[in-house]
Amino acid sequence: MLGVKIKNRKGDNSDFVSFTRDDINYIKRYRPHKNAESFPVYYTSKGALAPILTLKDISLAFIQHGFNYADKSTIVNWDRVKYETKKHTGTILTFIDGTTVEISKRSVLG
Repeated sequence: MLGVKIKNRKGDNSDFVSFTRDDINYIKRYRPHKNAESFPVYYTSKGALAPILTLKDISLAFIQHGFNYADKSTIVNWDRVKYETKKHTGTILTFIDGTTVEISKRSVLG
Protein backbone atom coordinates (compact mmCIF):
# COMPACT_ATOMS: atom_id res chain seq x y z
CA MET A 1 0.00 0.00 0.00
CA LEU A 2 0.99 3.62 -0.36
CA GLY A 3 0.32 6.14 2.38
CA VAL A 4 0.99 9.81 2.97
CA LYS A 5 2.69 11.08 6.12
CA ILE A 6 0.46 12.77 8.69
CA LYS A 7 3.27 14.94 10.09
CA ASN A 8 6.51 16.50 8.89
CA ARG A 9 5.48 16.65 5.24
CA LYS A 10 7.89 18.30 2.81
CA GLY A 11 5.61 18.62 -0.24
CA ASP A 12 7.61 16.17 -2.34
CA ASN A 13 7.88 12.43 -3.01
CA SER A 14 9.33 11.81 0.46
CA ASP A 15 5.81 12.42 1.85
CA PHE A 16 4.67 9.07 0.43
CA VAL A 17 5.63 5.77 2.03
CA SER A 18 5.08 2.20 0.83
CA PHE A 19 3.99 -0.21 3.52
CA THR A 20 2.49 -3.66 3.86
CA ARG A 21 -0.12 -5.14 6.15
CA ASP A 22 2.71 -6.57 8.24
CA ASP A 23 4.01 -3.03 8.98
CA ILE A 24 0.70 -1.96 10.58
CA ASN A 25 0.54 -1.85 14.40
CA TYR A 26 -2.99 -0.44 14.55
CA ILE A 27 -5.49 1.66 12.62
CA LYS A 28 -7.31 4.55 14.24
CA ARG A 29 -9.79 7.18 13.11
CA TYR A 30 -8.15 10.60 12.71
CA ARG A 31 -9.75 14.03 12.42
CA PRO A 32 -7.26 16.82 11.68
CA HIS A 33 -9.58 19.48 13.15
CA LYS A 34 -13.09 19.76 14.59
CA ASN A 35 -14.93 20.51 11.33
CA ALA A 36 -12.96 18.09 9.17
CA GLU A 37 -14.11 14.70 7.98
CA SER A 38 -12.39 11.85 9.78
CA PHE A 39 -10.39 9.16 7.99
CA PRO A 40 -8.37 6.10 9.00
CA VAL A 41 -4.68 6.40 9.80
CA TYR A 42 -2.34 3.42 9.72
CA TYR A 43 0.13 3.53 12.60
CA THR A 44 3.07 1.58 11.25
CA SER A 45 6.71 0.87 11.93
CA LYS A 46 7.31 3.57 9.27
CA GLY A 47 5.19 6.22 11.02
CA ALA A 48 1.58 7.39 10.94
CA LEU A 49 0.28 7.15 7.38
CA ALA A 50 -3.04 8.17 5.89
CA PRO A 51 -4.67 6.93 2.70
CA ILE A 52 -3.99 9.23 -0.21
CA LEU A 53 -7.24 11.21 -0.44
CA THR A 54 -6.64 14.27 -2.61
CA LEU A 55 -5.93 14.55 -6.31
CA LYS A 56 -2.98 16.77 -5.50
CA ASP A 57 -1.40 14.03 -3.37
CA ILE A 58 -2.24 11.37 -5.95
CA SER A 59 -0.56 13.41 -8.68
CA LEU A 60 2.57 13.86 -6.55
CA ALA A 61 2.71 10.21 -5.49
CA PHE A 62 2.30 8.77 -8.98
CA ILE A 63 3.96 11.31 -11.27
CA GLN A 64 7.11 9.18 -11.55
CA HIS A 65 4.88 6.35 -12.84
CA GLY A 66 3.48 8.30 -15.79
CA PHE A 67 0.44 9.87 -14.10
CA ASN A 68 -0.37 13.57 -14.38
CA TYR A 69 -3.33 15.91 -14.60
CA ALA A 70 -5.31 15.97 -17.84
CA ASP A 71 -7.78 18.50 -16.43
CA LYS A 72 -8.53 19.82 -12.95
CA SER A 73 -10.55 16.74 -11.98
CA THR A 74 -8.79 13.92 -13.85
CA ILE A 75 -5.36 12.35 -13.41
CA VAL A 76 -4.31 10.09 -16.27
CA ASN A 77 -1.74 7.33 -16.62
CA TRP A 78 -0.30 8.73 -19.84
CA ASP A 79 1.68 5.53 -20.44
CA ARG A 80 -1.66 3.75 -21.08
CA VAL A 81 -3.18 6.30 -23.49
CA LYS A 82 -3.49 4.78 -26.96
CA TYR A 83 -4.88 7.84 -28.76
CA GLU A 84 -6.69 11.16 -28.37
CA THR A 85 -9.82 12.25 -30.25
CA LYS A 86 -10.61 15.98 -30.33
CA LYS A 87 -14.25 17.03 -29.94
CA HIS A 88 -15.91 20.43 -29.66
CA THR A 89 -16.50 19.77 -25.93
CA GLY A 90 -12.97 18.57 -25.20
CA THR A 91 -10.83 15.50 -25.88
CA ILE A 92 -11.60 11.81 -25.57
CA LEU A 93 -8.63 9.75 -24.36
CA THR A 94 -8.74 6.09 -25.34
CA PHE A 95 -6.64 3.71 -23.30
CA ILE A 96 -4.91 0.52 -24.43
CA ASP A 97 -7.70 -1.58 -22.88
CA GLY A 98 -10.38 0.29 -24.87
CA THR A 99 -11.80 2.35 -22.02
CA THR A 100 -12.22 6.09 -22.49
CA VAL A 101 -12.42 9.31 -20.50
CA GLU A 102 -13.53 12.72 -21.68
CA ILE A 103 -11.20 15.58 -20.78
CA SER A 104 -12.55 19.10 -20.39
CA LYS A 105 -11.97 21.58 -23.17
CA ARG A 106 -10.17 23.70 -20.56
CA SER A 107 -7.61 21.02 -19.87
CA VAL A 108 -3.85 20.79 -19.84
CA LEU A 109 -4.19 19.41 -23.36
CA GLY A 110 -5.27 22.91 -24.38
